[in-house]
Amino acid sequence: MLIKSILLMAITINIFASEYSGFEIDNKENNKKYEIDLLSGKKDSLRFYKGTRSRLLKDNIQNVLKSITNFEDKCNNEYKDRRKLMSKNQDCKYHNSNLVESKIYKELEGFKKEKNEVDRYLVARRIYNRQNFSHMDLVVIYESKNENGKKVIKVNQKMLDDKEAKKYISPPVEHDSVFEIAYSNFTLTEVSAKETKLEYYYASETDHWLLNKSVSVSKVFESMAKSIDLLFNSIDQELAKRNSTKIKIVSK
Repeated sequence: MLIKSILLMAITINIFASEYSGFEIDNKENNKKYEIDLLSGKKDSLRFYKGTRSRLLKDNIQNVLKSITNFEDKCNNEYKDRRKLMSKNQDCKYHNSNLVESKIYKELEGFKKEKNEVDRYLVARRIYNRQNFSHMDLVVIYESKNENGKKVIKVNQKMLDDKEAKKYISPPVEHDSVFEIAYSNFTLTEVSAKETKLEYYYASETDHWLLNKSVSVSKVFESMAKSIDLLFNSIDQELAKRNSTKIKIVSK
């Protein structure tokens, strides 16, 4: 069983800022096809995975935020019959290979807003990848300004265990995942009225008997890279739809 640490309680990007002190970094890759940096390391039976990507988007910061947080629109239409939270008649606007459904829950209890926090809600996710998985994610959105007076928005997502989820609501799904810790962060920085820099960070930890082996890292890296690329594609598509024109994504 995976040992839970103080990392589990953090919500900010600093959750993995130490680059896993005590872990031996044994795999590092720049996926040139998807332009994603990948990293993995191991300590005893525990392995972490990390992926990062950065882009300059040709749209304003609020549209980019909306294209990130439309979680219920991202799923797999082939899994409609497996749904329990969403209508089986609802069409997924943006394809996500393993995601059966995502459902947003905004009526939360028992928390105080943090500094610069503008929104907080839970997302219940049900996944199918040879078998059924599920978990609750806490989404917290912060807004501030940088030293140049430009708006900065952070969208932090953290997978909760059942005890943490129950602090907010009676969770509609239980934590059933090969990853005990999973965290992602979107940092949106306003460049101009029509440009937004988007930086994405994903990290997870697992003690799964297969995923923690070195021979599995390349496959996990490939899966992570594809998933991150699909995520950015969905953002691109949503921005294009909002503006009725194709939005071009260029490297930073």
